Amino acid sequence: MKDKDRLMKLRKAAKKRQPTFVVKESHNKRKITARWRYAGGRHSGVRQEHRGKQRLVRIGYGSPREVRGLHHTGLKQVLVKNVQDLLALHPQEEGAIISSTIGGKKRSAVLELAIQKKITILNIKNLPQTVADLKSTFSARQKLKQEKAHQKDKKQQDKEKKAAEKKKKEAEEKAEKATGKDQSLEGSIDSAESAAQKAEQKDQEKKEIEKELNKRQ
Repeated sequence: MKDKDRLMKLRKAAKKRQPTFVVKESHNKRKITARWRYAGGRHSGVRQEHRGKQRLVRIGYGSPREVRGLHHTGLKQVLVKNVQDLLALHPQEEGAIISSTIGGKKRSAVLELAIQKKITILNIKNLPQTVADLKSTFSARQKLKQEKAHQKDKKQQDKEKKAAEKKKKEAEEKAEKATGKDQSLEGSIDSAESAAQKAEQKDQEKKEIEKELNKRQ
């Protein structure tokens, strides 16, 4: 452990004196992005390591092999995507990097387990506050989901109610039309009967008049 701490201090000192290695002329040409490329030009002053030019990558700038790639806390960085990955860690030697693809619910469960098992999370500073924020966000989302479901049910009930009222109204209108037709039919029958009665009356009157005329003769 003491040797590891000594090597971490050496790495920190090496990082301080290590220059920023970027491709030459990236500082004054927009089309050249600031990434590392070896200076391969035949007459390149950077490749030939002329004074005043930027530095080339050399072994002397590297950190000790035993602590290379470790987090500044001295722990090995392990990507965690679920609870099983977290449980497979060695807390004394490894630290967890929570994946950005984990959803809020699973992230909350992983962080709670990390607090319980005392596992170091390297990419989150305040674990309890993060867990509280995730829970509050999740509860707010659940509440909003319930409200939306309630509104949807209410709209469906209103729709069904309007459809039932429309159906009832159509049935009433149909019944009214049917009663109107029956009444008109009864009226036409009555008028036909009255016309027939009138015609019979006229025939009887004619017959009586003819009888009287025959008697007089």
